Amino acid sequence: MHAIITDVFSQLTKELCACLGQVLPKLSSTWWQECVREKLSVPQLQIVEQYRIDSLPGLNMAALLRIFDRNWFEISSVVALPPGTRNFVEEMQTIRNRWAHAGSEETGQDDLFRDLDTMQRLATAMDADSSFIEKIAGEKQKFIGKKEPDLTLATPDKEQTRPTEFQMGEIVRLRSQLMGSNG
Repeated sequence: MHAIITDVFSQLTKELCACLGQVLPKLSSTWWQECVREKLSVPQLQIVEQYRIDSLPGLNMAALLRIFDRNWFEISSVVALPPGTRNFVEEMQTIRNRWAHAGSEETGQDDLFRDLDTMQRLATAMDADSSFIEKIAGEKQKFIGKKEPDLTLATPDKEQTRPTEFQMGEIVRLRSQLMGSNG
C-alpha cells in the first residue's frame, strides 16, 4: 500500500472512531449493541467476539465505515452533516476495499488523488482535526502539476491539409439546396 494512503487511513480511522464515539451514545443507552454489534457483518462480529472488543477503538476502518453507513439515518438526525457525506462514506468503503485487496500493480496518480480527495471531504464533513485535513490537502497538492501534458499531435490526414476556398477568420454561411442559391 502506498505509504501516504497507509498514514491517512490510520488517522482517518482514529477520526471515524472519535466522530462515532461522540454521536452513537446519543442515539441509544444500549448503543454498543444496537448501533455497533447489530450493524456489523457476520465476520466482523466474529472478530469482535473472538477478541472481546468492547469499544470503538478496537474496530478497524471497514467496521467503522459500515457502522457509520448502517446508522446513517439515525446519525444524520442528531448531527447536521453536509450534503453528500453519505456518498463519501460509501466511496470510502470502496476505497478501503480496493486498497486492502490491492495487487502488485501500482495505483495511478489520478486514483491516488481522487482517493485522497474523498478522504479529505469525509474528514471535513466529520469536522476532523484541521491539521489532519491540511495534511491531506498538502498530499493532494503534490499530485497537481505532476502529470506531463500530452504533447503528441494528431497526424493530419490528407483531407485536413488540402487547401480550401475559405480563409481563417472568414464568416461562412451555409446554403440549403431547398432554399436555392438566394438563401
